[in-house]
Amino acid sequence: KIEHLEMENKMLQERVTNLEPAMETTKKGHKKSKKSKKGDMVETPETPDLHAEMGPYTDYTGELVVSGHISVNFNVDDTMRIAYELEGLGADCMMCALHVHSGTTCDDPELVGGHYASPELDDHMVWMTAHYSSDSEGKATGTFMVNNGYSMEENLGHPVVVHDADKTRIACGILEQKHAHDMI
Repeated sequence: KIEHLEMENKMLQERVTNLEPAMETTKKGHKKSKKSKKGDMVETPETPDLHAEMGPYTDYTGELVVSGHISVNFNVDDTMRIAYELEGLGADCMMCALHVHSGTTCDDPELVGGHYASPELDDHMVWMTAHYSSDSEGKATGTFMVNNGYSMEENLGHPVVVHDADKTRIACGILEQKHAHDMI
């Protein structure tokens, strides 16, 4: 029985070794695989389509000093995978909001705008699951999926806003294109 399992394992390894590099996609943001020197398939690092460096919201006067970054990858159907790594948040902020907004600046709070969603969609439904939860030190790391009805190009240049538990806007960053060498 052990010999039979070893033979099956060897056959599977040969199939993997003979596969062409898998999952090469034409749209950025999708996970790619390539062969290692041993012939095993390994996942290559994903470069975000868009990235925002977060800083304090322009007219926020509270004690929190939020920093960190947001990375956004787009699927073929324009669904966004939003990943965040933030600190300086309110401690234990559960289900606090994080949204892309309709403006094109973080410098003027009057121009940041509301939630950014296609007019064909209900913006409250689109952003209903866009939340983070911070730990007791005010740090949050995680991901969520959302589709606001816009492509990568249409989200480019828009602000991402982080809200505190009372919905106060506490941080902002502009979605920009970044290259792998810029992400170090």
